[in-house]
Amino acid sequence: MPVVKGVKSASERFAGADETYTIEALMQNGWALQSGTSHFLGQNFAKAFDVTFQTDTNSQDLVWATSWGVSTRLVGALIMSHSDDSGLVLPPAVAPTQAVVVPISPKGPVKDPEGHAELMVFVDEAVASLRAAGVRVHVDERWNLKPGNKVLLRVRVRVRVRVRVRVRVRVRGERQAGQHGAPCAEGCGVCRGVWRVPRGAGSWLVHTPRVFSPCPRHALTPT
Repeated sequence: MPVVKGVKSASERFAGADETYTIEALMQNGWALQSGTSHFLGQNFAKAFDVTFQTDTNSQDLVWATSWGVSTRLVGALIMSHSDDSGLVLPPAVAPTQAVVVPISPKGPVKDPEGHAELMVFVDEAVASLRAAGVRVHVDERWNLKPGNKVLLRVRVRVRVRVRVRVRVRVRGERQAGQHGAPCAEGCGVCRGVWRVPRGAGSWLVHTPRVFSPCPRHALTPT
């Protein structure tokens, strides 16, 4: 969240403190929300409550105290900072699901179990790589729903990275996966639009929005 750091005025300072430092989070409407404070209490409370400590010279001295913290208002600040009129939006760092993979099996696991199994081998490898890279990914395996309905649901619940994987015509005995979107700064094979995964099993096309992180975070490294 964007915040402004500052010092409270004398009228807004914590009662009994010498200084109060604050961070004010900026909401989408331009308003500021006090999100965290740190109070330098000096020796004021130590004098009032007779709180002392033993110094290195074995004498007693009043403590210098601070008081600081944040509260659950940060949850509301997070929601107000990122969400919109369509609903809740969570930044990727705290989102429970950062990416969803939608396998498109034209005939499904019942009518074409071999083709479906071949597709899912690729999906499982990709998902394992994503999870190994620290990405919280979910595979939508509800075969009773059409792919468009699955993607629409993820759009509505604001999952920002949506990967559709479908079987394509066999190409040169390699699996191929293309990614639609802007290339990253590294210009890796993923961002140029092609992954090559040898093993000669088939070929897949992967559609994603333009929100992949730079290629060091890509789970499937180009060969």
